[in-house]
Amino acid sequence: MENAKINQGDKLYGEGKTFEALQCYYDYLWAEKPTAGIYLKIANCNKLLNDIENAFEYYEKVLEIEPENIEALFNIADTYRRLNKIENSAETYNKILTLYPDTQSSIHQSATKYKNEIKSIVMSKIGVNSLKQKNYDTAILNFKEAIDLNPDDHKNYSNIGVVCN
Repeated sequence: MENAKINQGDKLYGEGKTFEALQCYYDYLWAEKPTAGIYLKIANCNKLLNDIENAFEYYEKVLEIEPENIEALFNIADTYRRLNKIENSAETYNKILTLYPDTQSSIHQSATKYKNEIKSIVMSKIGVNSLKQKNYDTAILNFKEAIDLNPDDHKNYSNIGVVCN
């Protein structure tokens, strides 16, 4: 009977009916012993519904049961990034890189990419502060480092243009 709730939730989720799917997952949770899988489903629904606080709470519950659950770790890192908690996000990406040291794996490559994006944001902010203090050479170095970390973030190219004009 209870697996029917998960199956129904999965079907609704697949149809884009996130709120209805969430209700099925909660129904299951209230009737059965919690698992990392059900917590993950609830977290993902909450994230899609833009209820970041509840999503984060359920991703943490996943990690209480499965501390190395990669999907939960990625989502926690992403949530920290969205909340502008840069240090927490970078720390979580570091944990992912430690758990998945194979540099050829897609997990490692994705975590490295996101970690570099975070570092790029930090370097860009330092560059802006240097620019405000009229430390132009330092600002250029900071913006160049930000570009090296994340070449796709074009605002740093513009920032260098501002400094050079």
